[in-house]
Amino acid sequence: MVDLINNHVLFPELANWSQPPSWRRIWQNMVSSAVTGAESRLAVRSEPRITLSFLITRGQLPEIARFDDRLRAAKKSGLACAPFCGRGYVLQTDCSAAAATLDRDWNSAFAPYVFFSNAAGSYEVRSVTAIADNVVTLDQAVARTYRAGTFCWPLILGKFTCEDFTAFNASVGELKLTITELVSPASAQLGEITEPAGDGIGIMTVADTLEVQ
Repeated sequence: MVDLINNHVLFPELANWSQPPSWRRIWQNMVSSAVTGAESRLAVRSEPRITLSFLITRGQLPEIARFDDRLRAAKKSGLACAPFCGRGYVLQTDCSAAAATLDRDWNSAFAPYVFFSNAAGSYEVRSVTAIADNVVTLDQAVARTYRAGTFCWPLILGKFTCEDFTAFNASVGELKLTITELVSPASAQLGEITEPAGDGIGIMTVADTLEVQ
């Protein structure tokens, strides 16, 4: 079974922390191969795009079959998404409705999707429609109850690549996946727009003070 989030193939498997996930930020302009086979031109930007690489360990045969379906779909489309490992939140209270209370404020630099999972292996994704500090409002209620103290994660969406599969034995192996954001979900305010003092097209005032606390 393949789940799509905004046309990105979802990999619900959590990262194998035997090798810590690695991530980096990219600001600069570049030209790379696009999903369509043409060129993907990326402009200079104030907010970075994230590249995340992490290991997934495949288990028994049913799990391997589902993972292989996702892998083939992601390689065909070139787009994938996964829980942003290392950037998880802890639920402060039980989540069973269309809102979740987190252990800290939601970072607006993340894509507006929340991934929930439980110990039984069930998972679901909900879109964030509103943010009030550490309370996020979801587009619809979750299908099951997620207890206080459990983790939830934002999603990272982008271009998909993977390394060769490494097998431990006939039924267990791990694969390193890489997801690179095509656009940054974050937005930046570079300055305060003020009314022009006279004739002209206007001015921008950038803060010139620094307060250290």
